[in-house]
Amino acid sequence: MINLKFAFRFWIREKLYASLNVGVLAIGFLLFILMYSFLHQERNYDTYHENVGQKFRLEEKWNKNGLVQHKAPATGFLLPSLRKDYGELRNSTSFVRPEGIDFVSYQNSRFATDRFIRADSTFFTFFNFEFIYGDPVTALTGKNKVVITESASKRIFGETMPLGKMLTRAREDWEVSGVIKDMPENSHFHFDYVFTNSFISVDFQANNMFYTYIELNEDVDVDRFAEKVNHDLPKSYGYDVKLKDGNACAIIFKPLTEIHLNGNTADRELEKNSNKVLEYSLFVILVFVLLMTTINYISLSTALFVKRAKWIGINKISGASRAVVFAGTLVESFAVAFMALVISILLTLLTLPWFNDYFDIALKASDVFNPDLDLLILLAYVTISLLAGLYPAISLSKVEALKSLKTRMLTSTHAGKPRLTFQRSLLLTQYMVTAVAVFCTLSVSKHLSFVSEKNIGLTKENMLIIPVPDQIIAGRDNYEKNDPENYNFFKSELLKKPAVLDAATMYSIPGQRVPLLKFAFPRLTSIGAVNPTEPEGGIYLKAMAGDTSMLQLFNMQLVQGRGFKRKPDDNTAAEFVVNEAAVKFLGTNDPIGERMELQSPYQHQRRSGTIVGVVKDFNYGSLQEAVEPMIMFNGFVDKYLVVKLSGNNDNPQTVSDIKSLWASLFDVPIDPYFLDDAYDRMYRSDVLIQKFSTICMIFSVAIGALCLLVITLFIVSQRKAEIGIRKVLGANGFNIWTLLSREFFILVVIGNLLAAVPSILFMTNYFENYVFQEGINPFLCLTVFAFSMALTLVIVSLGIIKPLVANPVESIRATE
Repeated sequence: MINLKFAFRFWIREKLYASLNVGVLAIGFLLFILMYSFLHQERNYDTYHENVGQKFRLEEKWNKNGLVQHKAPATGFLLPSLRKDYGELRNSTSFVRPEGIDFVSYQNSRFATDRFIRADSTFFTFFNFEFIYGDPVTALTGKNKVVITESASKRIFGETMPLGKMLTRAREDWEVSGVIKDMPENSHFHFDYVFTNSFISVDFQANNMFYTYIELNEDVDVDRFAEKVNHDLPKSYGYDVKLKDGNACAIIFKPLTEIHLNGNTADRELEKNSNKVLEYSLFVILVFVLLMTTINYISLSTALFVKRAKWIGINKISGASRAVVFAGTLVESFAVAFMALVISILLTLLTLPWFNDYFDIALKASDVFNPDLDLLILLAYVTISLLAGLYPAISLSKVEALKSLKTRMLTSTHAGKPRLTFQRSLLLTQYMVTAVAVFCTLSVSKHLSFVSEKNIGLTKENMLIIPVPDQIIAGRDNYEKNDPENYNFFKSELLKKPAVLDAATMYSIPGQRVPLLKFAFPRLTSIGAVNPTEPEGGIYLKAMAGDTSMLQLFNMQLVQGRGFKRKPDDNTAAEFVVNEAAVKFLGTNDPIGERMELQSPYQHQRRSGTIVGVVKDFNYGSLQEAVEPMIMFNGFVDKYLVVKLSGNNDNPQTVSDIKSLWASLFDVPIDPYFLDDAYDRMYRSDVLIQKFSTICMIFSVAIGALCLLVITLFIVSQRKAEIGIRKVLGANGFNIWTLLSREFFILVVIGNLLAAVPSILFMTNYFENYVFQEGINPFLCLTVFAFSMALTLVIVSLGIIKPLVANPVESIRATE
């Protein structure tokens, strides 16, 4: 077959070409392994559960007189009705996630947490989490049981056996009945405590608070079953009352494995999820990386093999057949690719910590090297090796022995010129892929700049958010340090700090999930301007509540009326401020003075009063979402303390001082964060797309330039005789440069034109997720085109300059 020993000597002699060939291919494999590992993790959320293909979350999508509300949790009486009326269910469960921070106590120690849920007895038979202690079947059977994670167990009990120990929460004692391993990262929700949810009142069941999951029997078609459930829904218990007066509801069966990648479509999602755009973008980036890697490897391999044409001729004269030359060339291609693959695996292990840190993810070596990825890497290795070796193998095996000894022009010719069709095709593809990568990366970066710089209608910079348990503010727990006067003292001391400009206690804040509360508008309802959707004439709308200073705190712009002036003395009177979207929804041009009510199942939370002001619409959520009607009012339940800082580069010290002041007054820690960080987290998927596409762009441009240089040198080497003859006949350097570079610039134009369609399609699909956007910028197309032309000018000139200044006689002899 092939003399690999001779090939190795040749690689040593041609160090630059060989190093570039192996190095670029290794980097391509490295990027492919790391990016696909992340994509594989994103696509495999919740797949560790048994029979996951038949498991679904039931979501409610309501249409209440034109007001559409899609909610991840369902009404409490949905699951009992399904269990009673349908035999298609193999298993099912539901749970409630209380909002805010709560305390878990053991002996004289207390632990603050917001990672707890209340679930029914089938929770651990539906979700297959690994138990360390306890039985998943009976762990939540009975009253006042709790299952905790391994981390929570060590935090509370140390290394002692936790089973049977009693924890205190909400003035009740709970028996630890199980301990599970910490939940996997690739789960769409995470918790530390699961309490039993054995007592649920009928009124509580009517709320959309129950995250409901079902598992269907193997022979059940989910589409038909969903159609059946939705058809029967108006006759089901509870829904027969709610589905009146023009209300409609559809139960959406969302596969468990799709919640993470498609979960942000519903309100009240358990955690911030990813989205399909990230998955789609990563897939495209992976294809581009593989394509550019393959093109570059083929180009360098072709140039290397052509340099060994005389050796091929000698082998043929010595008796080597075409089959031997063909097979030997392929084997060598596989050997080089294998070297690159081994290097890439070593680089993967070395760069994994950096990759995790840069992308803020948590990949482990076991995530990177899994059976699915190993098979894909093997497939990529074989495909690239074949593609890179096939063209040189076919070309070299067809070359006549004597011709290879006489000339270096081994490609087919037309009118005395080498055709070089294959090389031009590679170059055209490279131009197109690079243009798409650069355009999309610049577009995403420009969009993220727009997102960060857009005036969202409120101040989010230097706003420190402190989640505060309402037990502390209200002094509801029987602990000495929980005197509400301590909280008032903390707030007053806070305002004395020079770096603190203002502070307000709030029920809900921008940048987080804004809750839906039920409001009624008696007069507007009586004249038909508002169509109520709930009993008592109410309708659910977005709501924010807090101190009377919250409008000034966030610098919200009043467009009508005034802000809050007073705090209700009798805890029932209130003042309401609405946004412009709410004014449109209420169907009135002058809402000032309109009577309205906050309806709550708890009498002490009910409010009634008048609308006193209108604020300009502000983005309380992501720019992907439209601004919905918003009601703001003073008072209600306090959950957050918002502190406005001066921002004079002393924020870290100020935060440290605030933590120290808090620790001196209360026995539970706080975990403050900045509001702009909360907004930034909304765009995590977009930032990941930008980072991945930037790496793809840099890689594409770098190896694109390398590929262009190699192909230029290859083409020039095949046309040296032509260059020499033209110089002998009187052509000057500029004429020859123009002749040779013209075809490259033609390829630039064609490549950019071909790149326009996929670039526009990709970015159109990306921008569809945003209500607020700048859209596609046509000037970026011109920028990318100008960049391609400039890069080509530099690279081609570098490749052509040597034969231009060479002795024409030597150029003619070199091809003989």
